[in-house]
Amino acid sequence: MTILVVDDDPTEVILVKAFFDHLDYDLAVEAVSDGIEALDYVNQRPPYANKPRADLILVDVKMPRLDGFGFLEAIGQSDYAAKHIKAVMWTTSSSDSDRSRSLELGAEDFITKPAKPSEVEQALDTIARALHSGVTAV
Repeated sequence: MTILVVDDDPTEVILVKAFFDHLDYDLAVEAVSDGIEALDYVNQRPPYANKPRADLILVDVKMPRLDGFGFLEAIGQSDYAAKHIKAVMWTTSSSDSDRSRSLELGAEDFITKPAKPSEVEQALDTIARALHSGVTAV
């Protein structure tokens, strides 16, 4: 399984990658820094043409060029993406309107990034267990 992390904060990407690297699950973690790159990845455009399809995408809300909402809107218009891609908003936002909008645009879930490393690990472990057990919604 492949998880795509879409986040412009390199520290967040390192944290997520490090967490999943230490699991015994057969997971690969790829990362891009904004919604434009995520669309290129999902549509397998260069430089992502030979990358594996993402089974789950963790998407930040606030990013340059194309934010998480714009990304969800774009993949929602794709027949393939609408049927096969599971996206979870993974963000510092705790806004009810951001949560509602994310779910309306097709996100499986909206997770506010915890401030403490132990809480981050717990949230990521929940996602990993859901993927490992074959659950499609996290």
